[in-house]
Amino acid sequence: MVDVSAKAPTLRRARTHCLIHLSAEAFDAVQTQRLGKGDPFTVAKIAGIQAAKRTAELIPLCHPLPIEQLDLSFELDARTCTVRVVAEAVTTAKTGIEMEAFVAAAVGALTMS
Repeated sequence: MVDVSAKAPTLRRARTHCLIHLSAEAFDAVQTQRLGKGDPFTVAKIAGIQAAKRTAELIPLCHPLPIEQLDLSFELDARTCTVRVVAEAVTTAKTGIEMEAFVAAAVGALTMS
């Protein structure tokens, strides 16, 4: 791992997204929440948050960080049948929180797929 012991903790924020391309039928089912597994947005949000909290276990040499805030949001585009999964993470730490945001967005997107 990179030595960050000499660095001062600072407020760090990362925002990223994943884009899911769906068939028109699948997009309609997601948009109207007509899926057998329940509300796809709530399930994907919880999955993304849970995954972000385990980032240091998933990504080799990644520092475990205290996540002070993490949110996932979803932007639907009926014209292109896409769902944009947006993750934003915040911490006060000695290193960045980008990996946690990436993991949250990726797992949220996988859960929606």
